[in-house]
Amino acid sequence: MRAYGAGLILAFALIRRRLALLALAALLIALSGQVASRALADAFQNPAGALAGLRIAVSGPGAQSAVRLAGQMEDIRAYCTFVAAQDEQDARALVEHGEVSAAVLLPDGFLDSIYSGDNLAPTLLIDDSRPLEGYLARWAGECAIGLLMDAQTGVTAVREAYIAGRADGMQPEKSRKQTIEEINLVYIQAALSRSDAYRVQTVSATGALAPGDHYALSALAYLALLGGTVCFPLFDERSRRGFLCRLEGAGQPLLTLRLASLTVCALLLAMVTGVPLVLLGGFSFAGVAAGAVFAAGLAGVCAALTGHASGTSLTIFLVATVSLFVAGGILPPALLPAPLRTLLPGSPVRLLALALSPACGYAPQPLATGVLAGLGLLLWALTLWVAHKRHRTGVRT
Repeated sequence: MRAYGAGLILAFALIRRRLALLALAALLIALSGQVASRALADAFQNPAGALAGLRIAVSGPGAQSAVRLAGQMEDIRAYCTFVAAQDEQDARALVEHGEVSAAVLLPDGFLDSIYSGDNLAPTLLIDDSRPLEGYLARWAGECAIGLLMDAQTGVTAVREAYIAGRADGMQPEKSRKQTIEEINLVYIQAALSRSDAYRVQTVSATGALAPGDHYALSALAYLALLGGTVCFPLFDERSRRGFLCRLEGAGQPLLTLRLASLTVCALLLAMVTGVPLVLLGGFSFAGVAAGAVFAAGLAGVCAALTGHASGTSLTIFLVATVSLFVAGGILPPALLPAPLRTLLPGSPVRLLALALSPACGYAPQPLATGVLAGLGLLLWALTLWVAHKRHRTGVRT
């Protein structure tokens, strides 16, 4: 313990010139995080900036009936508003003037074709200058077409059975046309009331954390990992190899000195993480401790492997930035490609953001905290092993 205490004093002496820099970094992170959190919370929670839904015009024979039927579907009504246009020219004008997101042009006999199973295809008009709304309108149209195709698959099967029965001499009570119309009516009623069969649940694009908290905590985790670049003097054994050799020759183990350097690094990074967290309105001791252990281990491994301040800084920057992107700290997790979304739970930035989330009022995340601390301890062990190997190689040369 005496050797470990001496190592702590020596480690603080090595980093003393950078303590003011770390303190300033903690305050800057706190201020920027506070501003970003409030701005993002306002941006995501302001109802005026929310998507009001698509406004789609319908024109052609039966447009009023089609609008009325669509208006009875609660799930469709949640994101689409259908209005009847006077004619095709009026519908095109509404799209051109930006009053609607898209227009559906119904052909003659459209509703009759649905009842009969012929399913005449409508025409969808979209505004190329608004690709997002056009994409959503096309998606809604494809969903409607898929619903009709599923329904008419059953109608076709019944119609074939009807024809086969007649061929076998069966005498149905109802005509073929009446049977098909009744089946279509059943499908339409099922479509109108299908919302009763589902439980509506609003899912955030950022997963378990609200958007404002997700980005604020991800940014804090990212900056905490970058803070390890300032701690390079704690692990720079090249510049003091002679001192380490004399210390080793006097019978003092270098393991305690290296453990002390990792400990001091973790304490400093805990300050860099904890101070902004307190100013954001809360604190999570377990999350700060696990994050500090991991960030110190990452800094130690990078320093031991590269041996240079520039190499350490570049490696930490690359690891932290890739982790931030995979964690959805740049693009929301919902917009990440599927292969990257599978890596989301293992991102250090994501793990640290979840570990710190109790400070923002969320339930404790023991799994994220435990995984982060376990990875940090593995990095500590790897740091000690690499530093020992590099020192032995340097002494021999």
